[in-house]
Amino acid sequence: MSELRVRYSGRVVGENRRLNYSRKTGRAHLNPAYRIFKRSLFLEVRRSMGTRPPWPYPFKGQVELEIRGKLHPKADVDNCIKPVQDALQEAGAILNDNQIRKTSSERIGNSRGGEASLLALVLREV
Repeated sequence: MSELRVRYSGRVVGENRRLNYSRKTGRAHLNPAYRIFKRSLFLEVRRSMGTRPPWPYPFKGQVELEIRGKLHPKADVDNCIKPVQDALQEAGAILNDNQIRKTSSERIGNSRGGEASLLALVLREV
């Protein structure tokens, strides 16, 4: 059974803050903080995958995703699931996020003041 472990430290921006709306036009655009979060997570996933082929990635079968996080006290632990799945797909760890048959998320503590949030991800092939 193959697995990928990723540790991310930085600002976590959930799905509910993905879009901003223009006051003038009412049009939606991607929140810059969300874009930075997804890009940073993408880079961390790629770093965790290693630099030397042959990779066992992308996982081709069904996978399980475990997310454990130390988050801001007001943050919902489930809001980071979709951005994490998208980053795993964009980084090439999985072919499509519909391969994920089970996702579990758990808050392991609260980050304080200016402290960065922490995410620990485990992606297992089943």
